[in-house]
Amino acid sequence: MKYYDETGKILCQECGKSFDVILPTHLKKFHNMSMDVYKQKYPGIPLASQSFGSKQKYKNTVKAMKEDELKKESSGNEFSLDKIPIVQEKITKTSESFFNDLKDFANNPENLPIKDLETEEVKKFNDPSIHKTKLVILNFLASYFIDLKNSYFIEKINLSGKSEYRLITDVCSPSHKIDFEFNDAFWHNYDLPKTTRDQLLEKDGWKIINFQGTPSVEKIKKVLEENDLI
Repeated sequence: MKYYDETGKILCQECGKSFDVILPTHLKKFHNMSMDVYKQKYPGIPLASQSFGSKQKYKNTVKAMKEDELKKESSGNEFSLDKIPIVQEKITKTSESFFNDLKDFANNPENLPIKDLETEEVKKFNDPSIHKTKLVILNFLASYFIDLKNSYFIEKINLSGKSEYRLITDVCSPSHKIDFEFNDAFWHNYDLPKTTRDQLLEKDGWKIINFQGTPSVEKIKKVLEENDLI
């Protein structure tokens, strides 16, 4: 019985075609035969070409050598936690406080405490397209409300998936549901009449904080204190 062709490839005993390896897919597709049936019909017959068998023997030998080397290395170097160098990273009060706030916000965003981070002036907003006066106000508020948003849309979707309203705020803190409105400022946004929009938002639990006149850090801080926000 001839097992290989002149190039050393294995011959299928059913059809005589040459292959590197006799695969179950070939037997099933062309001969409607399983590998077990093929082996029973041709007992002891090789299933791979001569070159393929040599390559596999080489790979198995190399694999065994590598595993033996790893065993030798690991036997003389047992793993110990005591041998791991401890790298101490300095955490400043600023970063520690900031990351604690982020942790609280992730766990209980509705109960995030409103407080001064006791750091240098927060520079969350630095967009050059925003007027410098507004940047000062935004960064001051951001030092108390870490999720502060500029020109943020509040949208309410009903159970049917339809939008009941979509209102833009001057500045807001979504986690605290506080809308800061600068009614006389040059950046003020208009959509619905103010009374109507405020009623819609307040009905859904939003707190509206109105600032009158030309805004300044001192005026804003006073209003925040009057509303027990700081």
